Amino acid sequence: MNTGPTLLLGACLTAAILGSVGSDVIAQDGQPAAVDSNSRQAVQERLQQYADAFNHRELDSLPQFVAADVRYRDQTSGREANSATELIDQIRAAVETEPTLKLSATVEEVEQTETNQATVRGTTTLTSDQAPEETSSFEITLSKRSADWVITTIIERATDEASSVDSANPIEALGWLVGTWNEDSENGLQSKIDFLPGRRFIRRTFQVGSETEPVGYEMIGYDPQSNRVKSWTYFADGSFGNGYWAGEEDHWRMEMTQTLADGGQATATCIVRPIDRDTMTVRIISRVLNGEPLPNGEAVTLKRQTDTTATDEPSPNTATPSGANQ
Repeated sequence: MNTGPTLLLGACLTAAILGSVGSDVIAQDGQPAAVDSNSRQAVQERLQQYADAFNHRELDSLPQFVAADVRYRDQTSGREANSATELIDQIRAAVETEPTLKLSATVEEVEQTETNQATVRGTTTLTSDQAPEETSSFEITLSKRSADWVITTIIERATDEASSVDSANPIEALGWLVGTWNEDSENGLQSKIDFLPGRRFIRRTFQVGSETEPVGYEMIGYDPQSNRVKSWTYFADGSFGNGYWAGEEDHWRMEMTQTLADGGQATATCIVRPIDRDTMTVRIISRVLNGEPLPNGEAVTLKRQTDTTATDEPSPNTATPSGANQ
């Protein structure tokens, strides 16, 4: 869903804040401390106005709620914005791509370190008719500039449950992919997937229809620096990209970023849903090309065509074997 789907956090995380924030904040020493009620009310009212503007799709009014130099970063996908213009442009693209997005939020902590600065932390859940539900954690900072409060930073990341790695080799969780998979159409995509020696990387070679030459390669491995499963993709036309995998309840989600052969930029979310050992569906959503949203793709069914030595099989109730959530 993320253009990533949680990119919308910058515009709509306040949709459920007002009913969740308590009367205390957390001081720097970690102890509850009383906050000026007028300041707290002003922050809450400002966030409500901001949320209303987004929920009513009054995007032209958003600049008054965010600082011109606002900083946004999605630590899961690596996406970022370094100004109000960049952020709002991304919000517009995401809304056009996913018009049915809805958000619920739970505030877990509010910290006021200075009179004119407040930080809000919590979790959000994004739902859409077009994509599976997605949960992430957030942290936003607001500052009072002149007479109004404005959002100055937004950080979001996968929840702790989705980012921990318990397995000694998380790539084994994707072992069920090994084999040859064909799209059920005349000019469909064919993917040949196998482990490299050592079983620390999975290699995918893909070609289209009856073409004998591959059109691209993908390498999937564990990135110990980010503690996540990552993929690197290279195409015959000179374009290349990377993405991060995350296991959800009944599917895998990959947030992809691609540099095109002409220098352009593309992003998308790939939903890989195992149906049974020999069947899966793949859908590309939240597609953006050079800042312009593109229609979501339809789900494509792929069938395994060859026997494989892989013993891993998708669980009937989860696409994410233990220790695979990055």
